[in-house]
Amino acid sequence: MGSININAQNSLIASNNSQISAETKGEGNGGDIQVTADFFNLINNAKISTNSEGLGQAGNITVKAGQINLDR
Repeated sequence: MGSININAQNSLIASNNSQISAETKGEGNGGDIQVTADFFNLINNAKISTNSEGLGQAGNITVKAGQINLDR
């Protein structure tokens, strides 16, 4: 299981169909995603997701931010 930890000093901007994702396709559990930033901006069809296509559980997504902007 691999986890993704992003610690941005000021802001994290994901845009233009970009993805932050973790998945599993077998029996093992998927990794977690944790984002820490003062400002988290997810725009223009950007995605953050976890997924399971097998017996394992998908991971958790945790966002710790002072301000969050979600805009398709």
